[in-house]
Amino acid sequence: MDIYKHYTPLGLFLLAVEGNRFIKSWFAAPDEEQAHHQHTPSLPNPFAADLDRYFRGEPISFDWPLKFSGTAFQQRVWHELVKIPYGQTLTYKQIGDQLGTKGYRAVGRAVGANPLVIVVPCHRVLAANGLGGYSCGLPIKRSLLTLEKVLTENGAGQTAGLI
Repeated sequence: MDIYKHYTPLGLFLLAVEGNRFIKSWFAAPDEEQAHHQHTPSLPNPFAADLDRYFRGEPISFDWPLKFSGTAFQQRVWHELVKIPYGQTLTYKQIGDQLGTKGYRAVGRAVGANPLVIVVPCHRVLAANGLGGYSCGLPIKRSLLTLEKVLTENGAGQTAGLI
């Protein structure tokens, strides 16, 4: 497994690659930043350029080679997440309905277990009555949804049901 770094407005972003496929992406914790700052190679293009475009607020679909490792149900959920267009959101219930399941909490757990944040846009999934959770923390989720113009700068929602 190889790890690459990319600097974003939200902090150092790390991506793990195995066999030329992305398997994990995450924002570096403060205790990780120093080690990766000096010893981790930068993400190559075109992937770095895609992330730069995304963080400039340009609509983008990450058409990257991915490798999902999880249960069959998790993988089904993650494949649904990839289909959510830039600047749009779905609820856990809507994803469950698309998959033909009433197990909305199971959908929520699968969304929360997404190993490829941003690239597989789990931040675009909302609870029926608000933002829901986010593995990277709600401030980052709010920032990403603001970047995609789902939220306004003051946090007001552009989507029905969003607080």
